[in-house]
Amino acid sequence: MSRQQAIVGSINRALDSLVTTANAVPADKLNWKPSETARSIHDILVECTMTPHFNKLILDKASQGVIEIALPNPEDLGVIQKEASLALPTVDLLTKALRDNHKMLTDHILTTSDELLNKEIVLLIGDGMKMTVADSLFWCGTHLQYHYGQVNYIQTIYGDGVNR
Repeated sequence: MSRQQAIVGSINRALDSLVTTANAVPADKLNWKPSETARSIHDILVECTMTPHFNKLILDKASQGVIEIALPNPEDLGVIQKEASLALPTVDLLTKALRDNHKMLTDHILTTSDELLNKEIVLLIGDGMKMTVADSLFWCGTHLQYHYGQVNYIQTIYGDGVNR
């Protein structure tokens, strides 16, 4: 198995788990929050639909020789997330966007060279995060797994005790 296939496999396994869990969320619980300051399952899934575009941005910048890569600033992210939130009001639309956006990314990963995967970059987050392009791509699956856990936890709070 190539490193590209391993990265794609980790993303797809995490994505399948998240989609399975999302499909079990009743419509009346999608925007429910366990507290005033908490995020809803809808908020979490919207974020997950957006992250493949950031990973693609990292790949594109690294392939152009950019070493220090900035992600969109928090204000711009808020606007992007609000637009996505309005465009994706249902679980069906969210899971379709999750699958479509991650397919776009994984197709791109499968054509990425080993040389590019080995390239060291610095993500301009906090004090700067030095890593390889491959490391940044493995984070996509980790990010999905993290949010899978969040969605499961929210489901238990509103009374859904089924393990998925």
